[in-house]
Amino acid sequence: MKGRSDSRPKARIAFIEDILESLPIGVIILDNGGKILMINHYQERISRIDREKLLGTYYHDTWKRLFDQGSYGNKYWNLINNRESFTFIFTDILPQFYDFKICGIAYGAPLSLSAGFILLHDVSDELGRDKRTLEQLANQLAESSEFLNNLVDSSPNMVFTTDTAGFIQTTNKTSERLLGYTRGDFLLKHISSVFADASKSEIILSRTGQVTKTELMCKKRNGTVFPARVRVNDIRRTDGSFKSKLFLLEDITWEKTMEDKLALSERLAIYSELMAGIAHQLNNPMVGVINFSGLLLGKIAADDPNRKVAETIYEAAKECQRLLASLMKSIHEPQSTFHDVNVGEVLDSALNATWNHESFNLAGVQLKKVIPGVIPKIKGDSLQLLEVFRNILMNAFQAMPDGGSLNIGIKAALKKKEIKVWFKDTGHGISKENLSRIFTPFFSTKKNKGAGLGLSFAFQVIRSHSGRIVVKSLENRGTTFVIVLPIHTEEGRFEYFDKS
Repeated sequence: MKGRSDSRPKARIAFIEDILESLPIGVIILDNGGKILMINHYQERISRIDREKLLGTYYHDTWKRLFDQGSYGNKYWNLINNRESFTFIFTDILPQFYDFKICGIAYGAPLSLSAGFILLHDVSDELGRDKRTLEQLANQLAESSEFLNNLVDSSPNMVFTTDTAGFIQTTNKTSERLLGYTRGDFLLKHISSVFADASKSEIILSRTGQVTKTELMCKKRNGTVFPARVRVNDIRRTDGSFKSKLFLLEDITWEKTMEDKLALSERLAIYSELMAGIAHQLNNPMVGVINFSGLLLGKIAADDPNRKVAETIYEAAKECQRLLASLMKSIHEPQSTFHDVNVGEVLDSALNATWNHESFNLAGVQLKKVIPGVIPKIKGDSLQLLEVFRNILMNAFQAMPDGGSLNIGIKAALKKKEIKVWFKDTGHGISKENLSRIFTPFFSTKKNKGAGLGLSFAFQVIRSHSGRIVVKSLENRGTTFVIVLPIHTEEGRFEYFDKS
């Protein structure tokens, strides 16, 4: 009986060893200090070393290279010292005894009764392939995400997404540039902070299930505003539920400026037709008044008390005729004789003629002049341009009766093929409501000074030269006129680039 009972534990151990040997997974049995007690056939095969050479060695010494390639070592020592089980997925590591990378899963667990530890290793080619597939997908996703971000950032429009409550989640670089914020400044701000009128953004947010198109005034960080065309779309989940909103904002400042310029041109065209008709109808009878009052003066003696009346009629008629001539000059397309013109010489002549004008007291005016020695010539009418410059200079001097400063100059923009002539004064300025009317015939902000035709004539002349006039003014701060004229090309054509 005794021999039979002694054989049972041995048979049980042999049975367990047979099971471990047949497992399709690497098995290593360690004692409490990490010494290798047993290695199965599968582990011997994946380790590529005779297991008899490993028995009795310490696992952490034999597989040292494994410990140097990641956090596996920490998990192993927690198992040895604290008897904590672990699962560790390893990818692209170099095993101890050969030089190509493998992927797999390692398990570690304490044996019962503090008898030691068991390590299991499963090498998986599928895991490596799955990892590479995941890496490829991650790279593709990263590339797609980067492309999408670059696409949104390169949009000429401002792009915002908000949550359902209207708080900004994402934006693009165009929004930062146009509004003067950094991307971090936008986060957690409400979309209403982008608009000058916050109540209108609330109306947009309240509309769901539809595309909203409107025009609103946007507000920059520095407080200035500009017009924008706003398009708002709902962003929905795959199940159709409302997730967030997409805001597309297009800066339409240039478009509005062009509309204003077109409206001004149309108004001037109407005024021109109307004034031309009136001037023509008045001119003929006015000639008669002048002629007959002149004849009457010839028949009245110098000491006749009625002579003063006749002289008044004659002078008034002559003044009306001069006014009509000036009107016809301003409203008709100027008859230009184009030739090579040095704009610098014309500006100098206009300044000399105006500066020496007896009606101006320029003792308190400080002049700064920037005219380069070499300026590309343009094709134009020097006499008409001289009159344009004189009109603007006279306006500047009249705006500074108590003195100030006048900055004039010329700059050639060769890439744009245009010349800019500027006049900047520190006079009383022009109010916002009057700024859009200054080129209208007979409009003037000066009392009893001039007929209000100088700037109308200037507008017509510069337009006939394929140029443009840009005016900026603030009340009590001064006014700046910038005249842009195209440079004449070698082929004798005008190339005009309106970048205002």
